[in-house]
Amino acid sequence: MSGTAASGRLVFLDVSRVPIISMVIIHHAAQAYGPTGGFWPVKDPVTTDWFQPFYTVNAAVGLGLLFLLAGFLVPGP
Repeated sequence: MSGTAASGRLVFLDVSRVPIISMVIIHHAAQAYGPTGGFWPVKDPVTTDWFQPFYTVNAAVGLGLLFLLAGFLVPGP
């Protein structure tokens, strides 16, 4: 395989999107247990500061990279 599927898609871009999307899902699932604040209907006093570096790196790199890949795949005029 030369890096493209039979449909002309770039397989390496599809494969690289999977871990990025997984990190976005983990980020949102972990917000209830981290120090990000926000409104939650059920308050649990048990939170951890361990998620703060994860949130910082994921928000700075992950979402930007996902948008960069999505923008790269937009067809030109």
